[in-house]
Amino acid sequence: MAARRVLKDYIPGKIGYAPGFLPQRSSAVRQPKPLPLPEKTSPAPKKEFKSNAAYAVWKREMAEKRRGYMVAHLEHTQAQIPIKAAQDRAKMLEGRAKREEALTKPISEAERLSLPSIEATLAQEYPILDTGKEERAARRRSNRQVKAQMETEDRLADLIDIHHAAEGYACTMQQLDTMLDTCFTTTSVAPMPKHTMATLKNNLLLSSTRAQMEEQLLGTAAGGKPGIAEVLPLLHKQSQP
Repeated sequence: MAARRVLKDYIPGKIGYAPGFLPQRSSAVRQPKPLPLPEKTSPAPKKEFKSNAAYAVWKREMAEKRRGYMVAHLEHTQAQIPIKAAQDRAKMLEGRAKREEALTKPISEAERLSLPSIEATLAQEYPILDTGKEERAARRRSNRQVKAQMETEDRLADLIDIHHAAEGYACTMQQLDTMLDTCFTTTSVAPMPKHTMATLKNNLLLSSTRAQMEEQLLGTAAGGKPGIAEVLPLLHKQSQP
């Protein structure tokens, strides 16, 4: 801790402080720093030179007018602030009074009877014409027909697949012996198809029975097994009048 300063013998200009002056660090009350003197800190003011030329005089007049306009605008703006606040408050109080009056005022019998109700609203209802009802019904019928056609084709494809799969079934011992002989023969020759699709399409008669058509269709497609793409055109051709 630094040693506290104490007063020493005062020798003017050499040591100590004059009576009535305490050392800085020992002073109980800090002395305010004196303000600088203007004559010591500010430069000497320059002389204002005002030209008497017409342009200089006009510039000074315009500057004074602009300052006057700005002061007038600021004064007007400041004066309008309390007026606008008073107007807003009066408008708010007026609206509040109207709401309170509407909430507290009893309703008259005529007004009560003229208010809208569920019964009155239903009594004034009228049916709205549905202009797109027929179009929607036609689209639904078309969709049903397309779906039915797709289901028919799917069932036909399933039946053809079942028919093709059943060709290799052995129902009797004789058929089993024949299949075994065919499988274990050294040389197996695939049967040649008796007809082609082009021949069937050209020579198909409306008088042909379904059994004759199915018999002719055997062995007409790849591997001797017709598919739905080959059967459908022939069935459509047979059903035509």
